[in-house]
Amino acid sequence: MGRVFPRRGDRWPAAQQIVSCHPMNRTTKIALLVAVAIAAVPVAQLWSKYFGTRYTETFLEGEVISVEFSPAEGKQTQRPSQAIVKLVTGESVHASVPNIYRVLPGQVTRVAKFGAGIGISYVVMENGR
Repeated sequence: MGRVFPRRGDRWPAAQQIVSCHPMNRTTKIALLVAVAIAAVPVAQLWSKYFGTRYTETFLEGEVISVEFSPAEGKQTQRPSQAIVKLVTGESVHASVPNIYRVLPGQVTRVAKFGAGIGISYVVMENGR
């Protein structure tokens, strides 16, 4: 609670009334929470549609045919950056190899398929075995 004081020269009587903060009752809080939750679902779907990456298939298994190496920054060693993987379906694809995974030709690995249509990309998702 507090009192609103008029500005200098302001003689409006309502400005001198006591102002109080009215807390929301329980049903209003629950209704507001439900409305926010319902609105969050389509917003999350739009966000993932335009900004997120989606799997069109979870994991595909395949044999590593060849590996392209690129020099690591500031180091003398090289790390695999791209791998050509022959999937069990018979299709050969180029897959990106993250820094944490190591693959060699002849090994079997799993790749994840991202996107759909023209924008399909593949990423190695486990070490070769």
